[in-house]
Amino acid sequence: MPATAAPGLPAGHFYFREGAFLASSDRVTVTFTGKGGHGAMPQLAVDPTLPAASMVMALQSIVGRNVDPHHASVISVGRLQAGSSYNIIPETAELELSVRTLDPVVRDTLERRIRAVALAQAQAFDCRGDVAYERGYPVLVNAPVETRLAVDTARELFGDERVETPATPLTASEDCAFFLERVPGCYLMVGNGDNGYDQGGHLGPCSVHNPHYDFNDESLAPAAAFWLGLVSRYFSDSPVTHAQTTLNLSNWVPPNHFISTDILAAWIEEVEEATEGRVRIRMLPSAVGAPEKHWELARLGVADITWSNFTYEPIRFKSLWFSEMPLTGSNAVASSVALWETIEAHLSDDPAYDGVKLLGVGLLGGGALHHSRQPMVEPQDLRNQKLRMGGPIQRELLEAFGAVPVAAPATRGYELLESGVVDGSLHPLESVIAFRLESQLAHHTLFPGGFYDASFFIGMNERKWNTLSEADQEAIMSVSGEHLSRLWGERFHAQNQAAEEQLREAGNQFHEPSEALLERTREVREAMLASWVEDMGEMGYDDPMAIVDFYENRYQALDSE
Repeated sequence: MPATAAPGLPAGHFYFREGAFLASSDRVTVTFTGKGGHGAMPQLAVDPTLPAASMVMALQSIVGRNVDPHHASVISVGRLQAGSSYNIIPETAELELSVRTLDPVVRDTLERRIRAVALAQAQAFDCRGDVAYERGYPVLVNAPVETRLAVDTARELFGDERVETPATPLTASEDCAFFLERVPGCYLMVGNGDNGYDQGGHLGPCSVHNPHYDFNDESLAPAAAFWLGLVSRYFSDSPVTHAQTTLNLSNWVPPNHFISTDILAAWIEEVEEATEGRVRIRMLPSAVGAPEKHWELARLGVADITWSNFTYEPIRFKSLWFSEMPLTGSNAVASSVALWETIEAHLSDDPAYDGVKLLGVGLLGGGALHHSRQPMVEPQDLRNQKLRMGGPIQRELLEAFGAVPVAAPATRGYELLESGVVDGSLHPLESVIAFRLESQLAHHTLFPGGFYDASFFIGMNERKWNTLSEADQEAIMSVSGEHLSRLWGERFHAQNQAAEEQLREAGNQFHEPSEALLERTREVREAMLASWVEDMGEMGYDDPMAIVDFYENRYQALDSE
């Protein structure tokens, strides 16, 4: 549990933040190469200072126009160097940048845009542009359990008035981020006061990395008391510290995504409380494999617990295709709970589930059709449109309308839209906001019951599950199964509603499908369902429609609650 003394914050005060606290830090060197020459005859040279100077301004458009204002990012030009004499046009000009962000997804966006901007400036001024992009410190992410332990310790010792949580995240960086990628922990800050540096003509506290920095000895006593209290609490009767079993959970979305914070972290806390601390779940700082491999990663025990989309493995989970078909339902709570009950009633003996203890399932609450330039309201509007999608149902649906499906994860949506590779994309509304696509997707067509859906699982390696005591298994399932599926649905429902409100406020356009588009969608659904029934019969299911009927009846009952 590392800490730092922070200038400018009241001495002896403690600052904590769960999740992303400090930024990633990357070092970028951009070199423009032209043709040197005499300053009196620039027409005979190719001046690399022009793209260098232009890039200084163009870089600021990345943060201002390509990054959501809610996600702090910094691009600073720390060095711009060119030439050796006033009357010589240099052959090269070089910039060094410091690039920082609190979001791993934004980090990828910044790198992509910096490379694109450098290339564009080079081409505009007939130079060669080279980018050396060195990724340094990752985003520093504090684990939920360890952060709560530290906060509770500080509050017990010093009271609420000297503890701030959640503290404001900073765009500074720390090598402790590497440790926290491997081992869950909590990085905190202890106020160092103003050092008396507001006297003698100086303004404000003296920052670190400054030769006048002076550690405030007044912070020593409370800091020492905190560490002693933390150790004492750790080895006390706290459930956190007496966990008999620690399970690793592989998570492939960013730590600040609502699935991480509002579903997984919330459920982890419930599990630890239900087992009275005997079972602890550690959310790994990075995924142990690609999203589409996560069922197999759980089955093999590479991670104890994983989550992902069932139909990333479409053949293995053919039995669940019915839940992703068009017009199935737009209430994420009802659909998620109905799917859990359907699996329990009709599919639990399917060998596809062997090796994994299913802990919960979820649906999106209906996906929508989004386009960058125009409304999608008639069947012909979709023809020849390149649309990002994922999963077999979405592919089959788009092909039936004459669209061109482009398979890619939702995390690549911005890149594909910005570069013009696709014209639109299939997403639930929450994903448009979560993946920062609101500026790229201006038109949203909402279908009653959803244009499609996607089914997800949270599962645990079965061998690991069998090592738990019956009491712990029962305690875990008391907050899993239907309970966890309902939690999933509630969080997605809330996020979809908030996303719609935000998009409408931003001026994005919402559309309803025409009756012709709806009727064609119903026809496609019926054809899909008939094909699925035939396939399920070949898999040994005597009455596949009984599964669909059970699901639809349970959905209707839950939706009317």
